[in-house]
Amino acid sequence: MCCRSMCTFRSKNDFFMNTQDSGSIEEIFFGLSFNYCAKFFDLPVPPNPAVEEMFQDGKKVLVVTINPPTEFHGPITKYRVVVMEQDSLMRFDPDKLVNFAEADRDGLPYYIAGDLKPLQKPLLFIVGSNSSSNPPLAEEQKYDIIVGVISELNGETKSVFSVPSREPASAGLGRANVGASRYLNAEDETDLALRRRDAVLVFILSVAIGVLGFLLVAAFILYFILRQQYASKRRSDELILKIHDHDSESGYFGVNGKLHLEEGADLNGFYSRLCDLYWQIPRPQLHISDIVLGQGMFGLVRVGKILRNGEEISAQIQRCGAHFALSDRERRVLLAELETVVQVGKHPNVVEFIGGCEEGDALWMAVEHPNNPLRGVLLASRQQTENRISSIPEYRLMEIAISLADGMKHLAHRGVCHGCLSTRSVMVHLPEMTPKISNFSISRYTPLGKKLDYTRWTAPEAMRRRVTQKTDVWSFGVLLWELFTFAGTPYVDLKSNEVQARITKGHRLPQPRGVNTSLFQQMLNCWEMDPDERPSFEFLARELRTVASEDPLRFPQQIKYIYDKFDPLADES
Repeated sequence: MCCRSMCTFRSKNDFFMNTQDSGSIEEIFFGLSFNYCAKFFDLPVPPNPAVEEMFQDGKKVLVVTINPPTEFHGPITKYRVVVMEQDSLMRFDPDKLVNFAEADRDGLPYYIAGDLKPLQKPLLFIVGSNSSSNPPLAEEQKYDIIVGVISELNGETKSVFSVPSREPASAGLGRANVGASRYLNAEDETDLALRRRDAVLVFILSVAIGVLGFLLVAAFILYFILRQQYASKRRSDELILKIHDHDSESGYFGVNGKLHLEEGADLNGFYSRLCDLYWQIPRPQLHISDIVLGQGMFGLVRVGKILRNGEEISAQIQRCGAHFALSDRERRVLLAELETVVQVGKHPNVVEFIGGCEEGDALWMAVEHPNNPLRGVLLASRQQTENRISSIPEYRLMEIAISLADGMKHLAHRGVCHGCLSTRSVMVHLPEMTPKISNFSISRYTPLGKKLDYTRWTAPEAMRRRVTQKTDVWSFGVLLWELFTFAGTPYVDLKSNEVQARITKGHRLPQPRGVNTSLFQQMLNCWEMDPDERPSFEFLARELRTVASEDPLRFPQQIKYIYDKFDPLADES
């Protein structure tokens, strides 16, 4: 980029630097302007920031101190502060950086918290200050703070970022260490001000110590040499999992992960690393029956049992070809789905991916399967005894609703969209009545000879292939309606192809009998036309617990109670 510089010299001893022009001293006396052209140089790697965890107004914040690099190789436009979850399996990719709202929508574990103007002194930034781009932090989550240097010149942008703590460190790179937690009070505010002043003094003194310049340059050069060597090793690790895909053949929306690796990536190496993250089931501990549940993503799904630590676990077993026998495309799909279930981990209200077993040319994948669909449990509870309309007490129904909100909150936190949530997709562990969300990723299957239709549970935008976590929130509201009507069929008087048109015109499911206004309002909130207006699962779980204290369910105690109609073919096409 060429810049204009007005130069007027008072004597012939004056001189000018960094110019591409020359002129006589007489011309300079008349204040003529000269052009000089700045060049792009490699940017300095930003030092990893010092990070201290504190509590401000009862909420966790991270106080980040950014020390500008002492070696400048080009214009620095701004510093960028990035927040990343430490426990994520996904690699940090600077090219995919977006703000918090877009990262939350796309299931990315990192986002831009803020940009700072460059100053020749240390900068302080508070992560979690409760702004739209810098939201509050989850207290149970651990974070990495990544600092980037951004330079813009001649319409070109360059950037370089520090290394997250879970990445191997190279020469010249440090890591942001989060210290012990404490609360931020008035004394801490004063301490922060003193630290700002001390940081400036330290910066001035550091500039004066010029002898360290040579060592910094040497470390900088060494870093680039090591980065070149390390780049080839980590090429196969560059993973981007796109979750919100549409399965047109099965006729429903859901998770159909697609793994995008660089050309020539080592798929076998990535598969080996994934295998280290889940249990390799010994073949004698895997028992597969002849009972077929349906067709899964990779093959038939059968009923089975797993022997683990002396305990027999009911499971659904899906057969897939061994990874070495699959095509490149099939192998990438398998890797993506395995990465999804590994990342989901364990939760009491989500079916567990137990593990896999390789045998010859087959890979058997086992998922927990209680074998009691919530829909069937609700229908079986339609018993009028002792002036009650259900064998399931009201408090137990609220416990199920709260547990399912907790399970969906866990999936959303892991970046997974379910896509076909309903009472058919929830299994119940009896006799404890523990609900477990199923029918996603590897646990999804379609009964043989059937084609499922989830139109009655699907948000309007999902019909246009715009599937997000807020799409699941809509379906969750319909699931609550099913729960409190004991498996009534949503929009039972409408054909499936009529439902979406009526919804667009404002039609909603009616308030179930026995459900108070506060609880029904939570369901209505899930059915906002604008996805951004729908609550998160974290909010729903919290609100349902609050509503539960109000005794929100009071079903009528009467003889010959008329239940909401159930149509067994409503979700089949």
